Amino acid sequence: MDKRIRIAGVVLVAATAGTWWVLRGNEDAAAGLFASGTVEATDADLGFQRPGRIGSIDAVEGAHVESGATLARLDARELEAEIAAARAAVGAAEARLAELQAGSRTQELAAADAA
Repeated sequence: MDKRIRIAGVVLVAATAGTWWVLRGNEDAAAGLFASGTVEATDADLGFQRPGRIGSIDAVEGAHVESGATLARLDARELEAEIAAARAAVGAAEARLAELQAGSRTQELAAADAA
């Protein structure tokens, strides 16, 4: 019986030491989970209705922006050139229409009769 008490005592001490070691190890693991730092986004997906080059960026890094805020603007030089070309095409079409509405010149009519 004395031997059983000794074995129970050793088991009890071992269980206590094991419990202490496991709990102490979890405290160290939990302490290792705390961290501090800065989250940095280096990529941004911007959507534009037209393709082109970015002319200006209106938002600065670290600034708080609202949903729908203007972050960047496209370079308008290409669009302005397209508008000028379209206006020139409209002007040429209006000039051709005016010629057609005016009819043939007398010199053209005479040349057609001679032919």
